[in-house]
Parts: sequence; C-alpha cells; structure tokens
Amino acid sequence: MECRFCGEEAPILRYSDVELLRDYIDDRGRLEPRTVTGLCAHHQREMKTAVERARGLALLPRVGIGG
Repeated sequence: MECRFCGEEAPILRYSDVELLRDYIDDRGRLEPRTVTGLCAHHQREMKTAVERARGLALLPRVGIGG
C-alpha cells in the first residue's frame, strides 16, 4: 500500500486540518499505528507532530469520548 501523502497531488499535513487528523485517531483518542494507516515512516512522524500540536491548542481531544 502506498502512502497517502507521498505524491504530487497529496494533501499537506497541517495541525489546523482537524478533519484530516481525525481519520488517523481511533475512538479512544490514540494515534493509529503505521500498519493500519498505511503511511510511510516520514509522514507517520509528521502526523504525530501535527496531532500533538492540535492537541496542545485544544483542537483535538487528548482522550476519546466514550460511554
């Protein structure tokens, strides 16, 4: 499987793009592993950094909403 962000027409990873980041977080608020997301190592690290920044600005929750 090819990385979604490797390529010419790929979206850019930004901490402010919350809808894109939510695709890579499970229902408990944890980041999905590389084996599930299909991202390359470089973009998985960028995803982690973007999620951490979004959580720091309270754009994303640190824990999931469960019940």
